Amino acid sequence: MSPERLLRIGTGYHAVLAATLILIPSDLFAALGMDAPRYWIFVYGAGAAAAVAAVLLDRARRRPDERPGLLVAVQGGELAAMVVVLGSVVWEELPRLLLGPGFAAGLWAWLLWNLSAEPPQEPA
Repeated sequence: MSPERLLRIGTGYHAVLAATLILIPSDLFAALGMDAPRYWIFVYGAGAAAAVAAVLLDRARRRPDERPGLLVAVQGGELAAMVVVLGSVVWEELPRLLLGPGFAAGLWAWLLWNLSAEPPQEPA
């Protein structure tokens, strides 16, 4: 798979995640069978972080010269998200369904690590 295609998929994934957390958080919690959170700022903060990741991945796709730095920034955010989500699910005894996004964050960090290891290709 080409790096541009993987970055496009990552941009779409993070944009959908951000839109879900920002636009319809009540429906998300209802679908998960959870009570609404007491502090909504954390939900909107997670949505904003996903939106920033989508913007950074799109910029990395469009500008190969800036790609290594942008990917390291997104990788750091993905690893932090993985630790927070997995730790919260285990510590607070949240529904085990929420382990999926935590593992997905770790998977994205790994995929972007493999992508950042490749040198940028010169146009032919």
